[in-house]
Amino acid sequence: MPRHILCKPLYQVEKYRFLAFWEIASPAGGEVGMMGDYPCFKATYAHEELVEHFLLSPGERAVVETCYGAVHRHGVAVLLKAVQYLGYFPDDLQQVPEVVRIFMAHQLQLLWGFPQ
Repeated sequence: MPRHILCKPLYQVEKYRFLAFWEIASPAGGEVGMMGDYPCFKATYAHEELVEHFLLSPGERAVVETCYGAVHRHGVAVLLKAVQYLGYFPDDLQQVPEVVRIFMAHQLQLLWGFPQ
């Protein structure tokens, strides 16, 4: 009795299977995966590092200025630069070092009483 074309046996799966990501070894023979922890903020920053990583560009400044209220402008600016620096959004703005938050606030002219 002839078989229908859809009833032909399939390829042997064991012969041509894809490897799961944990089965693939790196060329050095170690595990493949994320090495180390997620990027994080440093405890302290030099002024040059603050300027390099956290200075708002004119375009970023224009986006931040569209927000209503000083607190919201500051929060958006800090989150914008944090995601650029870390590659992800911090869970809480308190995770951002105070020196970075103050540097951002000075750019937005929000903290009048603190020394520049």
